[in-house]
Amino acid sequence: MRALCVEKIKVKDVAKRFGYSPFSINAMKRDFVNAIKNNQIDSRHFFVTKNPGRNPDADKAQLKVKIIQLRKQNYSILDIKSALQAEGNSVSHDYIDRVLTAEGFARLPKRTQIERKLQFSKIIKAPRSHSIDWNIDRGQIFHSERGIGILPFLPLLARLCVDQWIEFAEYPGTSELSSVQNVLSFIALKLAGHNRYSQDDLWAMDRGFGLFSGLNVLPKDGTLSSYSYRTDRHMNRRFLKAMFQQLKKLRLIGGQVNMDFTAIPHWGDASVLENNWSGKYGKRLKSVLSVLCQDPDTGIFCYSNAEIRHRNEAECVLEFVDFWKDGGRKPSCLIFDSKFTTYENLEKLDKDKIKFITLRRRSKKLLAELHKIPDEEWSSVKVEGPSRKHMRLKIHESEILLDKTTRYFRQIAVSGNGHEKEAFILTNDRKRTAAQIIRQYGKRWNVEKGISEQIEFF
Repeated sequence: MRALCVEKIKVKDVAKRFGYSPFSINAMKRDFVNAIKNNQIDSRHFFVTKNPGRNPDADKAQLKVKIIQLRKQNYSILDIKSALQAEGNSVSHDYIDRVLTAEGFARLPKRTQIERKLQFSKIIKAPRSHSIDWNIDRGQIFHSERGIGILPFLPLLARLCVDQWIEFAEYPGTSELSSVQNVLSFIALKLAGHNRYSQDDLWAMDRGFGLFSGLNVLPKDGTLSSYSYRTDRHMNRRFLKAMFQQLKKLRLIGGQVNMDFTAIPHWGDASVLENNWSGKYGKRLKSVLSVLCQDPDTGIFCYSNAEIRHRNEAECVLEFVDFWKDGGRKPSCLIFDSKFTTYENLEKLDKDKIKFITLRRRSKKLLAELHKIPDEEWSSVKVEGPSRKHMRLKIHESEILLDKTTRYFRQIAVSGNGHEKEAFILTNDRKRTAAQIIRQYGKRWNVEKGISEQIEFF
């Protein structure tokens, strides 16, 4: 219709341009004219009269009022522009400056970044934690930024019966939060990757985190920080015992165990903790000495103790054996380094018929005696390494009597393992071959990095 009525193009040309026949164009023109005559179409939408000259300015009286109100709240020109743009009003800095100058406003004094943040910050209080009322919350829709990602872990926790571990441990609860809800709150934050509870408390407003623990929201950082003071070693040991039995029932841990110490640093000024060697920092520092026991095949930690002192650190291996015996049988093999325990305790393990694999501490005298052994007394073995690569090592086996002991142990001197000095493996396992024992201890070397990563996470 525009081409026909406004541009005054002939009917046959319009029909050719738009692919119609001339009869169809005339029919559309007839129907259009009749619709206008019968007031079925408002002709003002099609025939607009243009007014020459500049377009009249929009009414900015209301905009000026908003600018003045914001300036009275100590908003700068940039802040005023941002606030107006958030409401859909597009204005320039010059216009805002002209309005403020005309109204007699002086320039604002210079402010620091902290003062600017405080000006616009709004304190939002997190709700009080309580159990979910399904009669109220069922069918409700809530927003969650990070908490929703941990919910897929709930079926795994249910399969492992973690709630039964917590109840068996008799962890404390409150009048509003049960022990299971308290401990699940810690697990939720760890699964989400929160290293420090005091750094970010936005999780106390996330309904996804709360749903994981059966709460509306998680408790605040003050509650979580003080909860550890209400627990003791006996509770933790009962928790470990329940966990240990369930993991054995599901065959997630076997009889072989990697054992190691780790130092958890304390950076406070007035620390009463002992100095312990930290391999991560390469020095001794104030720290909590902890022992960790891990299944070498699954990588699952099956035991821990963070109450180790220098006077009793050598006895940790015997304490772990007692813990394992509560389950009805002995561990098949313990694997640890040379400084984990004493030779006397190795003899106790041997008397208890518990296999172990460890290293013997090197000394100049020991190395000198080893170098005197003729080459023909050394043998060559092929040991499978990581990624199914094989290493050709030279070994020398012997039976030795350690200091302060009355029993002989099997010693395997290993050369060609990539280290400058030979390694001395001590064991009371005489059934497995040297290659199998070296391979088993080599697994411990490979998992040490994994242990440190998991410790860093917790």
